[in-house]
Amino acid sequence: MNLKERYYVSTISNKQRNEMIEKHHYLHRLRGATYSFGLYDREEKEHTDWFGDFDKLVGVIMYSVPAAFQLCEGVCGKEYKSQVIELSRLWIMDETMKNVESYLISNTLKLLDKHDIVVSYADPSAKHRGIVYQATNFIYTGKSGGGRDLILLNQGVGSHSRGTPKIGGYQALADKYGKENVVYQEKIAKHRYIYFACSKKKRKMYMNKLKWSIEAYPKE
Repeated sequence: MNLKERYYVSTISNKQRNEMIEKHHYLHRLRGATYSFGLYDREEKEHTDWFGDFDKLVGVIMYSVPAAFQLCEGVCGKEYKSQVIELSRLWIMDETMKNVESYLISNTLKLLDKHDIVVSYADPSAKHRGIVYQATNFIYTGKSGGGRDLILLNQGVGSHSRGTPKIGGYQALADKYGKENVVYQEKIAKHRYIYFACSKKKRKMYMNKLKWSIEAYPKE
């Protein structure tokens, strides 16, 4: 049995998506999504008391509008910033068939009906370099910039910049929460990939507008 015979892609409820991402994704952190899809296995079944057996959910993929406007404008300019979407979460169960990740990505790229420009990152700190994006013909554009984030500690909001209240800079946070609870955290530069999910004609146009340099795929 090949991939297409065993697996299929379908939309997924927010509740089911969030449960899987929070439990299984290496970040264990939720994020809003414009598009969400599940990967289902026809051979494996999940049992429910009320509705019987269903095809098992073995993968989840999410696409989100980037939080930073600089990113949206930085790909192909302000004119096309509304076309930018980020592949923000991807999780696949370990026991699935080989190449199922690229199968899920390639099939969902066709379903992004309101966005042409897809950006995704691979985190070296998690030993990722984007092999699945290379297999799906994403373009590699080097590493994202580093820099520093303000992080608020010990306030029940986590240790990530997304959980830090946006009330100003260091001094505003220090005045409200105490200097001992406000730190700068170095950003880890991540491998950055893009994909143009559109016709060949539009892809050529976007390539001419692309502001990032195209580089060879990283080997480590």
